[in-house]
Amino acid sequence: MTTHLIPTRTIDPVPLTGLVAPGRPLPPSGTSFADLLGVNNLPALGSLQGKTVVLRVDANVSPQSPLFPLHPRIKQVASTLNLLSMAGARTIVISHRSLGEDSSAEKVSNKEIVHHLRSNFSHLASTLTFHEARDNERLRTSRAERAYFGRLHTAMKELPTGHALFLENIRLFPSEGREQAQWRLKQLTKLVDYLVYDGFGVGHRGGHFSVDGLLRAFPYERKCLGPAALQEWEQISLFAQTARPSSVALILGGDVDKFESKLNLVIEMLKTDRVGLVYLGGVFGTSWLHAHGCDLARTPVSRNARALEKLRELPNHFPNVRFKLPTEYVGLSGSKELCRWPVSSKGTKTPDIHLPAASIALDQPASDLYPLLTKRKISHVIAVGPLGYYAMKPFDTGTVTTYQSLTRWVQSGENRKLIVGGGNSMEALLDIPEFQTPPTPSMMVSSGGGALLNALAEAFKVNGDPSLIQTPSIRALRRAH
Repeated sequence: MTTHLIPTRTIDPVPLTGLVAPGRPLPPSGTSFADLLGVNNLPALGSLQGKTVVLRVDANVSPQSPLFPLHPRIKQVASTLNLLSMAGARTIVISHRSLGEDSSAEKVSNKEIVHHLRSNFSHLASTLTFHEARDNERLRTSRAERAYFGRLHTAMKELPTGHALFLENIRLFPSEGREQAQWRLKQLTKLVDYLVYDGFGVGHRGGHFSVDGLLRAFPYERKCLGPAALQEWEQISLFAQTARPSSVALILGGDVDKFESKLNLVIEMLKTDRVGLVYLGGVFGTSWLHAHGCDLARTPVSRNARALEKLRELPNHFPNVRFKLPTEYVGLSGSKELCRWPVSSKGTKTPDIHLPAASIALDQPASDLYPLLTKRKISHVIAVGPLGYYAMKPFDTGTVTTYQSLTRWVQSGENRKLIVGGGNSMEALLDIPEFQTPPTPSMMVSSGGGALLNALAEAFKVNGDPSLIQTPSIRALRRAH
């Protein structure tokens, strides 16, 4: 007999509507999508009253953004925390923030994330607290980590039911980058009753303590895929099931830091024969030009020679795919004047663009992709990453207007589907109402960028069959055979 979550007090729930489109009807005989995927869902864990739960989320969002509470990642965190609080769980929240080479521990702390969560979601104001690191625990050493987690173990025992403790940025601790951190895993499995994995945006990162390392440390009966991540997976599976060969367009953007890893995921997706069109924006476009010998002055491009060679050879390896570049770039000259630089019409195999010394291309002009998608008979679009310089105004115009054309495209025809993902792209797109609350089941707003590409590549390989999907987090959540 299934034991359901038991609310301990009345709290207005934070709805998940607006994060992803409604899923397809469940298969007959009561089979849930979690069963098809081969993982537990939250109700399968039984009563959480008084139990200690580790919740892995992806809250890697700029807390300074005025649209912070609208970001899909933040809405997911608030919603799942609300469910666990209502169930009477004592929750330990694990997340991370991106680290720069010169980032101080204070600058990338989760403290501000917790402050904004408490400020923007009333039900978290009285139930969510931050477990702050002391000065001697900010040193990014194993000794400092042991001191921090030693205090955490005491705090866990004193945490009231229905309350949550949000940990410091997990990337500040050495064990996060080492999969074999057995001493930390053993401690947590003894002190914690259940693990809820709701961080879809980091589910493709194998070898991390807080991703598949932590998941494998818990037995199948004591771990589950969280409600928000499960919802994303269901939509991705449906997207893959309905995509035919050459029916998918990839709209690629993003920054230099994640270019190489995303390129490898794109190549895996191209191998599945579903993709018929690739639009190269953001660092994909500038790196393509750089790979073909174009001098882009100070414009951000990948300098990884092996990755550039892979990018340059894509048309030769995938001749049935059309690769499309922006027609021009917008940016600043050496004297800080706004300029436009056209890309030659020779085609993507021999592109040409000239930027004077000290210039920098930061954006592309508005691109109406509607005619191109129609001509190529595209029915499914995947758009990942901003096409301009992150979400920095005024160099987000190309991103916003291009994505607006995608909403018009998906709404004006039957059987069209659009998935938009990536943390940085959301920073630019949340001003568009359609991306705050998708209006139709044909639109999905994902909380991940690289994770979305990884999930779709896996789903395309198996024609959307959830039981055959193999990503690091899903493998670690399934029952061992």
